[in-house]
Amino acid sequence: MIFQNMDRFGRITQVLNNLVSNALRYSTQGGKITIRAARYPSPGNAIEVSVTDTGPGIDPAALPYVFDRFYRADPSRSRNSGGSGLGLAIVKQLVEAHGGKVAAISPVFSDADHQGYGAE
Repeated sequence: MIFQNMDRFGRITQVLNNLVSNALRYSTQGGKITIRAARYPSPGNAIEVSVTDTGPGIDPAALPYVFDRFYRADPSRSRNSGGSGLGLAIVKQLVEAHGGKVAAISPVFSDADHQGYGAE
């Protein structure tokens, strides 16, 4: 995700909390979550932030919908086990309200058997 207008930083903490909570929910025990931030090479004051996990990843068919309200990639998850389906929709709304963009990439890694996993 890319944030512009860093002087309007109020809700960015909520964005990061939602992304890290999501990564924790889908990471396996012993997994790894990486948070990176860097200046984005564009006009204006922007920062690119990424949250990457080593969880099972997101089905490519689900990627276009992960930021939709109430969407759950795993339909078997209930509100108790999988959240409300609002966290990533809120992330998208807040990032765009700050002039930024958000996207999901998966798989991020591949194992020895060339099986993909992880999400960013």
